[in-house]
Amino acid sequence: MEERGAMPNNALLSPALHVLLVDDDEGDAFIIEDLLEEIESDIQLSRVSDGLEAMAFLQQTPPYQTAKIPDLVLLDLNMPRMDGRQVLKAIRENQSLCHLPVVILTTSDARFDINHSYLEGGNCYIIKPSGIHKLMSMLKNMSHFWGQIAQLPKPSFGSRSVSSPSLDSSEP
Repeated sequence: MEERGAMPNNALLSPALHVLLVDDDEGDAFIIEDLLEEIESDIQLSRVSDGLEAMAFLQQTPPYQTAKIPDLVLLDLNMPRMDGRQVLKAIRENQSLCHLPVVILTTSDARFDINHSYLEGGNCYIIKPSGIHKLMSMLKNMSHFWGQIAQLPKPSFGSRSVSSPSLDSSEP
């Protein structure tokens, strides 16, 4: 007997959550990708290794002209060329990207970084857990929250005016 309100496993027909991981640490990125496969999350992961690549991906400029805009950005702060702080600011200043949820996923536990990330429009700040089991637990929770609980903006939202009547709550 199923728990009241629970959906059968095969009833989840929603498309995969597309996540862009922006992290210059090859080892961390590999582990995250591997753990997401292991926990059988419904996440389609794309990855870039610095802020300049992230902005090219998000703006669909070469070599990312055919890239699909992600549903969620996982953003490290400390990277070469263009750091995560600059990427977050650029996303929030870009009318076609400002709607994207951005989760800061970093090793920094500095109060300044945490406060600044929220002030600049970050949606969540997570300090990378140490240890595989803690990281796996965090990824399971993140996958569940952003993939099944949170209501994300539709892909075309960023290209519309805020006063557009099509943003009416009656739209399915």
